[in-house]
Amino acid sequence: MSGYTAHQSRLRPPQFALDEDVFIGLENRPIRHFAVPEAPGATRQRYLAGLQTVSSYSWIDAEVPTIAVPGMPRVWTDPPPGIALERDGNEAVKDQNTLMTPRFPLLALVASVRAYRPNFAFNEVNIVTTRNSLRKLLRFIRGSGRPGAVADFRLDVDVTGKSVLLTRRELRIVEHYKSRSMRVAQSFERVCTLPADGDYATHMSHHRVVKYRFGGLNILMRFETDAC
Repeated sequence: MSGYTAHQSRLRPPQFALDEDVFIGLENRPIRHFAVPEAPGATRQRYLAGLQTVSSYSWIDAEVPTIAVPGMPRVWTDPPPGIALERDGNEAVKDQNTLMTPRFPLLALVASVRAYRPNFAFNEVNIVTTRNSLRKLLRFIRGSGRPGAVADFRLDVDVTGKSVLLTRRELRIVEHYKSRSMRVAQSFERVCTLPADGDYATHMSHHRVVKYRFGGLNILMRFETDAC
């Protein structure tokens, strides 16, 4: 899975700001330090349970932010070995959701669930998050001195009832490169996948929302799917 869109002509609505100060609203000193407690049975293995797809959606190439529910990913074409790939362009989108709805990056997640499952019990969810946010937290837990550790990052935490919402915050929503990068992720997607039939050909990116239980918590998570 990739966090980048494959459509150079649809990188951003021009009226949206691309960069933000990730320190906005934060004080220049820690509010509180937390010590990690040794949880009972922490050495035991934990397993996911009850994995279920809740909804899906695709961002539409439209003048105003628009999603299709359910969405449809691009289709894998199974190309033969030896394909030629061009280098990607000078821009790459990190997070399509923040790009389209910068004030409420989780809005499309919630809207798609309400549209696809009107009776979904949000009040039973403990954590609403994205795959990217969970990956950063897990790398942080691993420690800065271990392989795969993540650099400084910011997650906004909102609490409503018994639910915690984790919102990703990035310094740049769109990465700009001074010259054509060595990346070929976008080129690979263009060459090896095709838009699905019908109206889905106008879709820019596809996202799935799943729920599962882990460590006694009900988790609702979104991730991007490049192709099927």
